[in-house]
Amino acid sequence: MKIKFQYAQGKAVFDYKNDYGTLEEAMELLKNPDVIKITVTKMTPAQYFKKKEGAKDEAEQ
Repeated sequence: MKIKFQYAQGKAVFDYKNDYGTLEEAMELLKNPDVIKITVTKMTPAQYFKKKEGAKDEAEQ
């Protein structure tokens, strides 16, 4: 799971990215009042469509 978030510290805004985050980490970020933006992605669109095509191919066989 990919987690991207913005963290505000005074007048500065920092961007962070975690490519191997967990759901628990995302929930903790949601509770943090200094996190001003968060994006959680389970899989990329390419991964999703690759998985979907694999399932379709198995169904046809």
